[in-house]
Amino acid sequence: MGYSVSAKADFVLKEAMKIIGDHESCNVFRGCFFERGRENSDGAFTAQVYKFTDKTCLNAIRSGSIRIEANGTITRFPTMKKLEKLQAVNLGLTKFKTAYGE
Repeated sequence: MGYSVSAKADFVLKEAMKIIGDHESCNVFRGCFFERGRENSDGAFTAQVYKFTDKTCLNAIRSGSIRIEANGTITRFPTMKKLEKLQAVNLGLTKFKTAYGE
């Protein structure tokens, strides 16, 4: 069984990771990584964020959380600047409209 989120939230997450992500891994960014949270009935994407505590990337501490609403709005995303969040939302929703015509 897969993990379900709304299409809008998924498109926005993918664009956010293109902007700030480490391109070698899909969940690593700016010295941190995320683990997906539980599936939400409203279609929102949630995740716990952990920050690496050393250069070996073997130890990490919890340092926040990510939440992207079902409509594609980024509510929380540690290390992302306001302009980066806006860019990710705009690009993600544009790709959603291209794919689904809404």
